[in-house]
Amino acid sequence: MKDNSLSKLGGICCIVLGALYVLFFVVEPGMQGMVAASEYSEYWKDVAQNPPVHVLFNLVPALVGILGLVTVPAISQLVRTENEGWVRWMSSLALLGYAVQAIGSFRALALGPGMAEAYLAGDAATQKLIEATSLSLDPQGWLTLGGVGLWLLVINLLALRAGAWPKVLAYLGIACAILYWLVLAGALAGAVLGFTITTMVVLMVAGQGGPIVAPVWFIWTGLRLRKAEAS
Repeated sequence: MKDNSLSKLGGICCIVLGALYVLFFVVEPGMQGMVAASEYSEYWKDVAQNPPVHVLFNLVPALVGILGLVTVPAISQLVRTENEGWVRWMSSLALLGYAVQAIGSFRALALGPGMAEAYLAGDAATQKLIEATSLSLDPQGWLTLGGVGLWLLVINLLALRAGAWPKVLAYLGIACAILYWLVLAGALAGAVLGFTITTMVVLMVAGQGGPIVAPVWFIWTGLRLRKAEAS
């Protein structure tokens, strides 16, 4: 049975989550563009000299992770009767991804400034050590991108079969899952092969689609949840 209180709260959180995605994609390029290994000194200098940007860069995904813990069960209940086993499994995977994202982002928010000071003041050995230490709990995105993307794929395929929401919305959700996986593929390729042309193309495609597809899907789905609660 559908829980109307969950639909109401989940709808609000889903809309806010979509809006935060827009904010994150505005802040992200200015920081993420300096994460290449050859530019670590510029990255840490920017963290030390621009605290507000550092705060936004980590606080926004942390809040997205917290909101995701409400959004996932609220959306999943709309298609749960289609295949409860798959929905439960994928929901657990997405919840794990959002929890890891929230914890990792709060950790980076707390430790980032101190690491920036240590990097800029340290010798070459200290800098190498900091470069090899990731503040993220999921550096390549297996859970935060791959896991959440798999959940998006499954629930939107089930929604297509059941007619749980409009086909356009379901196709947008599938596209969002693919974009998540493209970012994951780009991160893996960058770690293994370095930032090749292929890696940059993959990240550029995902980066161009992400600021549009993800916010639209989450905000639209949030409105559907509000409508479901009202009915």
